[in-house]
Amino acid sequence: MFDGFGAIMFGASVRPFDLQLRCFSAAFYEGADTKKINELNHGGKILLPPSALDLLVRLNIEYPMMFKVQNLTDAKCFTHCGVLEFLAEEGRCYLPSWVNLYKMYTITQSC
Repeated sequence: MFDGFGAIMFGASVRPFDLQLRCFSAAFYEGADTKKINELNHGGKILLPPSALDLLVRLNIEYPMMFKVQNLTDAKCFTHCGVLEFLAEEGRCYLPSWVNLYKMYTITQSC
């Protein structure tokens, strides 16, 4: 499981957006039914809290939004993704299960 979240928006002259969140597998998202969990697990998108959307709107973001998610304890362990919805609880992010599997693999391979 990732310890944090950071974002990089691709495009010209975009202000940085950095946010640290506790990240969990999609299976731990209490507000989701099986369809929503499958949608998260089989795609390259994550759930973020509404406060993240508020920050992004203030930064005059450009679409599509692309984020860099990385482990705060090892910057070499990261992936890129989009956002599915801004419905996660404050302070949390929900990732597809393949992101967590990738993280475990990279730990055993010393990133």
